[in-house]
Amino acid sequence: MINKFLILILTLATLSFADINPKIGYLYPAGGERGTTLRVIAGGQLLNQANGIYISGKGIIGKIIGNYRLRRNLNREQRILLQNKMEEARDRRIAELPEGFRSRIHIQKNERQKRKNEQYMMMMREKVKDDPEKLRKLLAQEKLPDNPLLHNLDEKNLRELANIAENFMNRKWRRQWNQQLAQLVEIEITIDKNAELGNHELRLKTKHGMSNPMVFQVGNFPEKKELEPNNNSANQKLPQFQRLPSKFLDQTVELPVILNGQIMPGDVDRFRFKARKGQKVVIETFARQLVPYLADAVPGWFQAVITLYDSKGRKLAFDDDYRFNPDPVLYYKIPKTGEYEIEIRDAIYRGRSDFIYRIKISEEPFITDVFLLGGRAGDKTVTRISGYNLLGTNIILDTTPGEKIIRKTFFSRKNYKSNPIFYTVNYLPECFEIETNNLINQAQKISLPIIINGKIDKPGDIDVYKIYGQKGEKIVAQVYARQLNSPLNSLLRIIDEKGRVIKWNDDYIVKDKFLHESKTGLITHHADSYLTVKFPETGTYYIQISDALNQGGNAFAYRLRISTPQPDFILFSSPSTINILPGSTASFTVYAIRKEGFEGPIRIFTKDKNLWIAGKIIPAEKNKIRMTITAKPTDTDQIKQIQLFGTARFNKQKFVHQVIPADNTMQAFLYRQLVSSKELVLFNKGAKWKIPVPRLTNEIPVKIKSASDVDLFFRVAGNPRMLKRFKVKLENPPEGITITNINITAGLIDIKLHIDKLPSGYKDNLIFTVFNEQPKNNKKLRSKRRMFKIDTFPAVPIEVVN
Repeated sequence: MINKFLILILTLATLSFADINPKIGYLYPAGGERGTTLRVIAGGQLLNQANGIYISGKGIIGKIIGNYRLRRNLNREQRILLQNKMEEARDRRIAELPEGFRSRIHIQKNERQKRKNEQYMMMMREKVKDDPEKLRKLLAQEKLPDNPLLHNLDEKNLRELANIAENFMNRKWRRQWNQQLAQLVEIEITIDKNAELGNHELRLKTKHGMSNPMVFQVGNFPEKKELEPNNNSANQKLPQFQRLPSKFLDQTVELPVILNGQIMPGDVDRFRFKARKGQKVVIETFARQLVPYLADAVPGWFQAVITLYDSKGRKLAFDDDYRFNPDPVLYYKIPKTGEYEIEIRDAIYRGRSDFIYRIKISEEPFITDVFLLGGRAGDKTVTRISGYNLLGTNIILDTTPGEKIIRKTFFSRKNYKSNPIFYTVNYLPECFEIETNNLINQAQKISLPIIINGKIDKPGDIDVYKIYGQKGEKIVAQVYARQLNSPLNSLLRIIDEKGRVIKWNDDYIVKDKFLHESKTGLITHHADSYLTVKFPETGTYYIQISDALNQGGNAFAYRLRISTPQPDFILFSSPSTINILPGSTASFTVYAIRKEGFEGPIRIFTKDKNLWIAGKIIPAEKNKIRMTITAKPTDTDQIKQIQLFGTARFNKQKFVHQVIPADNTMQAFLYRQLVSSKELVLFNKGAKWKIPVPRLTNEIPVKIKSASDVDLFFRVAGNPRMLKRFKVKLENPPEGITITNINITAGLIDIKLHIDKLPSGYKDNLIFTVFNEQPKNNKKLRSKRRMFKIDTFPAVPIEVVN
């Protein structure tokens, strides 16, 4: 007899649904100065009813000011209303000017727009038959869009009114609706004077849960936001502004400064700054670093272009990227004291609200050359740096033994902080390249295992190393250069005694179909070479490294590892924000990058005793798997930073590595990147619906036969009025596994699965998701029901057997 207290409405069909998680598309401005308070707009999807923020690091707090919808193009009534209100505010500002300035202002009327307004008002009067009261009520029905830019319109100065007019009234900026950026949240952020400089991560708390992280930068220089129009014809658009007191004009900024702006379609932004003769200014752009990838644009990021002009409009310098980094950097020695302009635009004149940028103009040190690029763990390692605004300088690297192979440091001087220095810490013996070693008969003899610190000194330079190999012996040659910010585009060759190339490699990338897997997810040209070779004969071999583009110089440093294979793995988890309820379950994906022969199983665990991971084994030879995490009902912390670890054994050696939090992000319609995050955040989101955690009674892993059926039994208890509202389906099931029947008895759910032909030994996790179905309010929609995700069953490990 079916227990009426355990009735669940379960669906057998495949349901179309989306996991409802809020998504931030951009922050503007994407940073602020220490010791200041500023307003920031977050644009994205499912951000409505945002009620709080979470920012990584210390010294930054924030609060929600308001939630808004992205403004659509104004209709005729709104344009007339806004124009009238702006004219009233403009006239009041002019009336406040001293008499001498007031008489200089000549307001140029738009006669064409004036005639249109008069025609519209005539039509409205005819509509109400010239009844003044009805006309007033009719006009009062039209409201301006709720947008932060239009708040306190009566208090705006003349320059701010011009900015509003350009944003709302200029027809060239007619907007295309973008659902992914349609919801806006205004945030007030306060930055402590001692807050850590650099990148932080901001997440929004909403009724749907916590959002993805977005970069928010903390700087130590004054900041300025753009006011439109600010292109090269802005002065012609606003000629009367040249007659105003200086407080109403765009101020020529003093250095150092950080400039903030957004690029719209066809937009070009200019800023004017003062500089002294002899100053060595560094103009560093942050654009792709703020929004790494755009899913629906090619190229898949804001491709910024900057140009420097003098006061007479003559072009002085130009850059569209810095080496392989899409964000441009200029360094320029000022020839004479005066005013200069920096211009920024998109390379192909695209634009929209998430094309945001920050331009830092200062005399900060900027590092261009680094040598050494790392050292042996525990050894004192001194690297020499050079670049702009610093002489040759030595820095001691932190080589304390630890798990991190790639590390980061900076050069600091007074209030200035350089761009980052990346380096590696390894455990093998090291040596230096010894020139001249360009030819095989000049090859530098080395013993394995070894890490060689070298440099492609000039265009055409080739470094050759001589090793001895036994027949059947396998070695690995790996270059660290591009991933350490070296411009080297390496090319590796292994040559035998007869001069034959037995193996070579240019670029090397680990990918799963369209998913590119790298340490940070920010490198798209994987220029570091990597190869393995099994020696066909005993004898002498030569390893040759060069630049694939025949370039070279002081910056073209590398670290070359030559050794037998070192089995290991790197782990990522996605998403970097997990939304969960106390006592409930959420799913996530773990990716394994297997290295140099390691193919064994990996167990994922956490040291947090309030959390339980199901399906925690990544099977042998498998590179990714979905698993679940369950929070104890007593765990009521709203936000917690958690750490996941992976452990495995290989030849009696035990490995334990921390899992890197990341977000699986789309680039340019097709490719996907695992963009790493500073923290893995677990958020207790709270919800209307909640069910008890079902407990699987089958032995784990569940053994199933190919081309057969299997029953999964779950014990569950709960309020029948709640349970009967739910539906269940498989979440991203392996191909060939379907639900065929569900049977419910007292306290037990029997889910029958059919398994098509799967190979023997196949292992995976099955994850069941619980939904609540509600009718849709919109009668025009084809589907009359909406599915809301409520909870997830703990993952069920399966194994196909003969």
